[in-house]
Amino acid sequence: MAAEESKTRLYTCGKFRVLLLVVTCLLLAIDPLLGQEGTTRTTLTPEQIQSRLDAVRESREVDEAARTRTIELYQQAIANLETTRANRQTTESYRNTAGTAPEQIAAISASMERRRNVDPVTALGITPTVALEKLEQDLESELANLTAIEARLAALEADLETETQRPAQVRERIAAARLLVEETSGAAASRPPAEQGPFLTEATRWSAETRTEALRSEIAMLDEELLTNAVRVELLQAQRDEMGQKVRRAALRVEALRVAVNERRRDQAEQVRAQAKAVLEDSAGREPRLAELARANLSLVELQRQQVDEIDAVSVLERELRPLPARLTDVFRSTRLKLDLQDSGAPIGRVIREQRHRFPSAQEYTLKRNHLQRSITAISLRLIENEDERRSLADLNAYLEDHTGGDGGTAPGPALRTEFQTLAETRRMLLARAINNDNDQLRRLYALDDLLRRLEEITSNYDQFLAKHLLWVKSAPAVSLKAFETLPGEFTALLDTRLWMEAGHDMWRGMLRSPWPLTLVLLAALLLARRQSLRGALLDCGRDVGSIRRDRMTFTWQAVALTLLLAVPGTLLLAALGWALILADSAAPFPGGLADALLKTSILLLLVNSLFKLSLPGGLAERHFDWETATVAELHREFAWFRALGVPLYLVSGIAVALDPSIDGGTLGLLTFIAYLLGLLALTARLLHPTRGVIRQFLGQQRNCVWWRWRYLWFAVAVAIPLSMVVAEISGYTYTAGELMVRWTLSVWLLTGAWLGGELVRRWLLVTRRRLAFDAAIKERNAARAHRAGNEEAEAADQEATDNDIGAPEVDLIALDAGSRQVVNATLLLLVALGLIAVWDDMLPAFKVLDEVTLWSTAFRIEGEDVLVWITLADTLVALLIGIVGYVLANNLPSLIDIILLKRGKVSAGARYALTTVTRYAIVIVATLLVLGQLGASWSQMGWAAAALGVGIGFGLQEIVANFISGLILLAERPVRVGDLITVGDASGRVERIRIRATTIRDFEQKELLIPNKELITGRLLNWTLSDARTRILIQVGIAYGSDVDRAIEILLELAREDKRVLEEPAPGVVFDDFGDNSLVLAFRVFVGTLDDRLPVMTDMRRNINRRFAEAGITIAFPQRDVHFNPEQPLRITLEQSPPSDSK
Repeated sequence: MAAEESKTRLYTCGKFRVLLLVVTCLLLAIDPLLGQEGTTRTTLTPEQIQSRLDAVRESREVDEAARTRTIELYQQAIANLETTRANRQTTESYRNTAGTAPEQIAAISASMERRRNVDPVTALGITPTVALEKLEQDLESELANLTAIEARLAALEADLETETQRPAQVRERIAAARLLVEETSGAAASRPPAEQGPFLTEATRWSAETRTEALRSEIAMLDEELLTNAVRVELLQAQRDEMGQKVRRAALRVEALRVAVNERRRDQAEQVRAQAKAVLEDSAGREPRLAELARANLSLVELQRQQVDEIDAVSVLERELRPLPARLTDVFRSTRLKLDLQDSGAPIGRVIREQRHRFPSAQEYTLKRNHLQRSITAISLRLIENEDERRSLADLNAYLEDHTGGDGGTAPGPALRTEFQTLAETRRMLLARAINNDNDQLRRLYALDDLLRRLEEITSNYDQFLAKHLLWVKSAPAVSLKAFETLPGEFTALLDTRLWMEAGHDMWRGMLRSPWPLTLVLLAALLLARRQSLRGALLDCGRDVGSIRRDRMTFTWQAVALTLLLAVPGTLLLAALGWALILADSAAPFPGGLADALLKTSILLLLVNSLFKLSLPGGLAERHFDWETATVAELHREFAWFRALGVPLYLVSGIAVALDPSIDGGTLGLLTFIAYLLGLLALTARLLHPTRGVIRQFLGQQRNCVWWRWRYLWFAVAVAIPLSMVVAEISGYTYTAGELMVRWTLSVWLLTGAWLGGELVRRWLLVTRRRLAFDAAIKERNAARAHRAGNEEAEAADQEATDNDIGAPEVDLIALDAGSRQVVNATLLLLVALGLIAVWDDMLPAFKVLDEVTLWSTAFRIEGEDVLVWITLADTLVALLIGIVGYVLANNLPSLIDIILLKRGKVSAGARYALTTVTRYAIVIVATLLVLGQLGASWSQMGWAAAALGVGIGFGLQEIVANFISGLILLAERPVRVGDLITVGDASGRVERIRIRATTIRDFEQKELLIPNKELITGRLLNWTLSDARTRILIQVGIAYGSDVDRAIEILLELAREDKRVLEEPAPGVVFDDFGDNSLVLAFRVFVGTLDDRLPVMTDMRRNINRRFAEAGITIAFPQRDVHFNPEQPLRITLEQSPPSDSK
């Protein structure tokens, strides 16, 4: 058994050895292949590539283009290797940082703990015996130290902010890099063209392989960065905390030194002030010049006291503002983290807004900086003046000579001169201190300005961030059935009489504090009492509208004023109550919220009530703006129900918010606001629907206007905004709904004002045109009366009849011409567009979030590097907007240019048509290129596509392309213009349109004929009106033999002179043309100015020739045949009968 087991074991070992030998041989066989594949990834070096680069530069077998490309690829490969090395070093540094970070964090914590037990001020050794100069030196040193520490803290804050945001950026870059690795690997594995040289093939392969390796090393580096991000953020936070502790300790030292320095300066100022007062009292009545110098020194002492107070004020402000940058940065960072919770549906919008409201706005910091700049300017001017005076005190002898004996007076004695010198030295010392104080103050102010600039920048960035994201953040939970459980309690709170009684007391207290709220209440009561008389006055203003003799624009202005007076009573009452609550300045939250609700409702009521009163029967819209009575009645009914329902709902929603602002009014506020929005949606649909809305008749009259062409688009937008508010409110985006509500209201105000302004302008133009028509009619009547004889009664009757005639309503047909209406509409459209941009501008940053929604990517090669560009949802929407704008411009801008050129009157119809057509083509081409570029198409790709398309078109669509190019030639050279009379082949007519493929002409039978543009360029073309519209008319007249030819010629020339349409140059002419078979032929030639006169002149001439020749006894010949019979022979007549027909 043992022998058998030994044999079995030996056999098994032998099999294993054989298997091991086979595997070893296989590995040895595969190893060269593996080594060959790994050459580019392990053994390829910059030196190796550089040697090949030198070889290709020296080679003469490579052409210049291939050499340039090969060198570029080798250089890219070297750069890729350097990038790979740098990425690996960075990866290693991330690993080292992650390994040492725990020890560094522990050391930082221990160091901070040791510092907490040490007082930072004690080490300064501030005692009463320390000199002021020493304290000032220490203060300067500590200030420099504090500035350096703050700079390091700011750098750490920036690094921490960057690292906090890096994970999202790293993940995006990893995804892009992996896509590029796949593309580059595919390019490296592709087979080169057979005709490509070995150098270029090798360079292409090495460039692709090294690029792939660089991307892989970058992915590895980014993976390591993502893996160690949390550790590095923790380390940066520890370093930030340590640096913040150092800043606080340094700030305490600086503050202690500042207090000590200011106290010493005050003490010195008091001492000098006492000395100056003593000198001033001693010199009183003794020497005026000495007293004057003593008073000047006393002024400097007072200046120093003022400077110390200013320095203290700046120190207090700086102490208040210094911690704000760090706090704002922390809030900014926490806001970013809170926004990450938005994915879980947490309603954090209110928390973020409340957190933001605890800090001042960027505008407040801007105002403080402006005030600070004014202080810096004033101190700088004062510093310049003091330095000038100190320079004059450098030579005391000269100074004393100027102030004691320089004016010709008596020179002072030795004792008095000594006192002067003492005061001058004191002044020099005081000036030096004042200059030092001003320099110190300027340094502080500049530091404070830098601090305010940082706060302004941080706050502005924070506001921009919130403007971008806050609109998409929930502010409350979405509506659910559970929310209705709180509705009874909210109704109870709404009907709480104690709360309303307190609000009433606050209103009364506010009215007692200021007379203006009570004045508004009394004015509202007066207007309500006089509303019937105001209504009658409004009707009276419209009685004479339409009468040319009595109509005035003043009636319309009076109607506008009366309409506003009828509309404002309710608004005045609500505004007065809200104003009174604000003046009461109650500590309770409900009065302030109620005041806000009343003021907002007053604005809404003013808008609705104005439109309601505008549509009164016989009011402004019906009488002055000439709206249909049925349309005005419908408008009146719509605004009546919305005023009775929508405005109270809006007020109740605002009161609910005032009752519980922490949850935006709760369920009651939510339901009432949603009900108001639904009412607003119904009103919008009932008013603006293109086919069933109130304004359908108005739109039907404007079928050529842009409002008609885009009626469904703007109706969809008008309905979508209230509908989106409803959806946002139900979903919990109450802040979004509120912001949309504010801007929607402002937009309605803007559109209403634009409409009212447009109607007023049209009304003014209409009244002006009517007045001009009336004046012209009066002038014509007076001119006719001057040639008419008659008695006074006839004249009076004529006067009355004419006046009645002129004032008749039929003259209303004199309205605005199309040009004036287009100018008014274009101006209003521009103003409305600018106003809407201003209203919605604050919400535009919120749509930048769409840049984060990526749809697809496009690879570009920039400077040899593959760059992946992501196309986002925002890019798609921008492309859509560009397409819409391009479509609108292509359809409307050429017409506007045509109108402008037509108004100038110096441009022909053909030139206008050519310019408008080229403009339309240019807009379409530019818009198409912009849309393609926005969607990721590069210029090179578009160029290749255009080239390929051109080749395909050149073979398949030759005739169409030829017609297109011919159309461009027609527009450029203009051998044919719109309006020209041309003859092409056997077709003649007037040019109607020149399109991209064919030209349309209308012949004399009013039929349209399409002629390909190619025929107009390559064929024979007769243009009757190209350079000269004059044309010759030839009329041949045959008169009978024996007629007076001279008289006939004289008559023809007289006819030519009598016709005003016949040109004098070239002069008309008559030629005795021929002796015809039956007549004497006269050729009558005249010239007319336009082709339009050709046929009428020919007709009139022939008719007049016939009449004048008949009067002159000249016979117009006609063809004749003479038949002669021989009377000498009888005339034989034969009668024959036709044979009978066979068919019976």
